[in-house]
Amino acid sequence: MMSRVSEYFRRRAGWCPHAKSMHMPERKAPANYHGGTAPSSDGSGAPMPGPGKSRYQHTQVAMLQIYAVIIACGIGILSLVFVGMFLPLVIVAAGLLICLALFSTMTIELTQAELVMHFGPLPVIRKRIRLAEIASAIPVKNPWYYGWGVHFTPHGWLYNIAGGDAVELLLVSGTTLRLGTDEPEVLTKAIRDAAQ
Repeated sequence: MMSRVSEYFRRRAGWCPHAKSMHMPERKAPANYHGGTAPSSDGSGAPMPGPGKSRYQHTQVAMLQIYAVIIACGIGILSLVFVGMFLPLVIVAAGLLICLALFSTMTIELTQAELVMHFGPLPVIRKRIRLAEIASAIPVKNPWYYGWGVHFTPHGWLYNIAGGDAVELLLVSGTTLRLGTDEPEVLTKAIRDAAQ
């Protein structure tokens, strides 16, 4: 029985607890294998991602919001212990946990065909933009009063989780929007490279 379990793990994961006692044939990559990516079409020789693969992916974590929820829950627990307000605590805690599930991270991903942004870890709020629709991308600094979340500003829609740095996208249609990020220069370069 143990040999069947070990064999199963060896085949599935390439590892088993008895790996030293079992012979595992060496795997060799074919000569035309480029680490899971297709060769570059721009002649640079650098491998490019294949269809559906990410050119860029970054997740920004909103630590301030996470700490605020932890502190608010701590205050709620203290109020429950000393005052005994159970129902208001449950309602407030549920609201805070929903906000945390919706807005504690922001992920921006560039694939071969589109830019995808979503808040998370529960990715309900999502924005997709085809790369062909992006006319330009520039790094910008939002004023503090633009705040966080998803809302309209004088520069179009803002999607922001923390901080003031963002990348402003001008779309072919003439509309603009801003994506908050903690690495605006890297994201701008990735968008410009992908949109070419």
